[in-house]
Amino acid sequence: MSVAQVLFAALMLFLGSTALSATGFGIGMVAIPGLLFVLEPQTAVVVLNTIALSIEAWIVAQARKDLPLREIMPVVLAGAVGVPLGVYILKFAEPSAMRIGVSILVLGLAAIAPLKFQRDFRYSRVVGMLAGLFVGIVLPAFGVGGPLVTLFLLTRNWQRQSVRAGMALYLLVLDVFGVAGYAIAGLYSVERLTLISFMILPMLAGLALGTVLLDRMSERVFRYVVVAIILSSSLLLLVRELTDLVGSR
Repeated sequence: MSVAQVLFAALMLFLGSTALSATGFGIGMVAIPGLLFVLEPQTAVVVLNTIALSIEAWIVAQARKDLPLREIMPVVLAGAVGVPLGVYILKFAEPSAMRIGVSILVLGLAAIAPLKFQRDFRYSRVVGMLAGLFVGIVLPAFGVGGPLVTLFLLTRNWQRQSVRAGMALYLLVLDVFGVAGYAIAGLYSVERLTLISFMILPMLAGLALGTVLLDRMSERVFRYVVVAIILSSSLLLLVRELTDLVGSR
């Protein structure tokens, strides 16, 4: 990689880390579209999910008093079950079709998130667990999909600190299993580990900025920021994948 490519990857991870720190999710949705311009997909996912783990651990520790543990644990456990399949897919499968499918699904769900009736609507626990399982498969494989669980948590009408803490715990468990799976599958090369070390500084900067932004957001602004991240990043990823698909023909 050239210096310019490393700097661009650092910028993407800074922006993604800021989103994750402020909202409890979003590092993949924000960073992956840009990272795919300078990294091949497997490297982008391994680097991103490894970097995200430390931010998620910090959020869970910092916001543990706001963590709705009893409600989020079934979703967390369902996600953990899906991780081994996600690691297998990352190692062997073609990711483009799945990323297109995930983007379309996320856009469809995000489109209804701002509607007023969402405040009084409750998905069942079974739906939450199914969303957790699905994301547990696609997140370790493709670095995207977390917003499906975020949208489920928004329907619970929790305070922003609880949404942030619950989502961070879910992603932390997935990334712990995912990183272990990457190591077992031999996905950590010297080059990838070196790149991860270069990304620590932008990750810390994004963590600090996201914390400041969270303190300045009201509950209403928080919800709209979450939906804006989901819509814009999903649309960008979908356009990129469809452009690549058309260009390859």
